[in-house]
Amino acid sequence: MTDTEIEHLKHELRETKEELVRREREDGTKGLVTRCPVEFQRLTQLGEAELENHVERLERDIEDLKYANTWPPREYETDTE
Repeated sequence: MTDTEIEHLKHELRETKEELVRREREDGTKGLVTRCPVEFQRLTQLGEAELENHVERLERDIEDLKYANTWPPREYETDTE
């Protein structure tokens, strides 16, 4: 995965968290017309529990990608050569 993909996931994570905040302000209403970018409009159709699960999944994916981008460690590369 590239830095661009990580940035996309971070952007989606931010939008998901913002959707949760909008829901809280609007008393949990789902399917509102929001300021959510078009590419993330599907978030407006998810329930609160689904959004919270999506946040957790995105956070894990971002961490996994960061880890994948640093693997193998330099010491490992030199030990196996």
